This record gives sequence, structure tokens and C-alpha cells, in this order.
Amino acid sequence: MNITPRLPRRALACVAMAGATLMMTGVRAAVDAKPWPAARPITWIVGFPPGGTLDLLTRVAARKLAEKTGQPVIVDNRPGASGAIGLQLAACG
Repeated sequence: MNITPRLPRRALACVAMAGATLMMTGVRAAVDAKPWPAARPITWIVGFPPGGTLDLLTRVAARKLAEKTGQPVIVDNRPGASGAIGLQLAACG
């Protein structure tokens, strides 16, 4: 019995479900959120070094967010500790 072909599909399904859950959480948070003060730019913290895939995707998304909101979006790269430094900065402000 060969189960190797099923593993990638299951893994893909798990990743898709996790992504959908995260997206729905973000949508719900956006609906409940107070409006952002117009005088403050939005800071998007990335826990990895600039130039990587995640950084490039974040910059594309930040540009779209700036267009939609009409406010500047600053991408702040804080690499180190596998993203823990950026996460701590985002959590503690």
C-alpha cells in the first residue's frame, strides 16, 4: 500500500485551511477595528531581512494598502531569532 501521493494533498489542504482561517480572522478584526488616525502612518513589521520573498510580498501588499487607505505604509524589517524580534516589537509596541 503506497500512501506517498496522499501526503502532499493533505499537507496542501492543511495549509489552505490555515491560510483561510488567518484571512477570516483578519477580515473580522478589520470590521471591528476603530479608524486609524489620519496623522499617523501605518507601520508594517516584518521579522525577516529585506530582499527576501516575504519582504517583497509585504512591500507589494503595503503599496496596495496605502492606495486603498490613502495613508503612508512603512515596512519595518526587524530580522533575527527566526522572526521573534519582529514579533516581540509588534506585540509590545
